[in-house]
Amino acid sequence: MKFLLTLAGVVALPAFAADLSTSDMTGVSFWIVTAAMLAATVFFFVERDRVNGKWKTSLSVAGLVTGVAFWHYLYMRGVWADTGTS
Repeated sequence: MKFLLTLAGVVALPAFAADLSTSDMTGVSFWIVTAAMLAATVFFFVERDRVNGKWKTSLSVAGLVTGVAFWHYLYMRGVWADTGTS
């Protein structure tokens, strides 16, 4: 499961930036933050198995929060790419 999450991120992220111009600072920043949120989500769920039991819930919640943030940044980046407005 963890490998599939990592693989999906590596394969999908370049496609999310295909419709952005390199001079579009807002769109590029949305892309960077989207990539960071996905990386953080994967990190929290992968590292969850390596911590003491009392920290597992905290890492699970952090992974869920960054996962939801990733999804919202995907939506916001899509709106920006389609309309050019926030």
